[in-house]
Amino acid sequence: MGKNFISDKIMYPQNMLVSDSYNSEEDIDAYICMIVREVVAKRKLLNYTQNDIAEKTGLKQSTISRVESLRVVPTLHVLIRIINVLGLELKLV
Repeated sequence: MGKNFISDKIMYPQNMLVSDSYNSEEDIDAYICMIVREVVAKRKLLNYTQNDIAEKTGLKQSTISRVESLRVVPTLHVLIRIINVLGLELKLV
C-alpha cells in the first residue's frame, strides 16, 4: 500500500476495509490510526487548536483529544464531523 499524504481527500482502497478475507482487529486499528494521523496533520497545517475543532463540531475538546491520542476509537459520525470541519473527505476507492 502506498502512503497517502494530506490533500483534500483521505483515500484508502475499498479492498483494505472490505474484502473476501477476514481483516484482523490489528488491521482495522492500523487503518483508523492512519486516518487519525492524517486528521491531526491537517488540523495542525490549518493552525487549528483542538478547541477550534470542538467549537466547530459541537464536540467537547476532551473528545477531540481522546480521538487524536487514540485513547478511543472514534465513531464514524464523530470522525466525519471532524473531517468535514477540516475540509477533508473520506472516500473508499
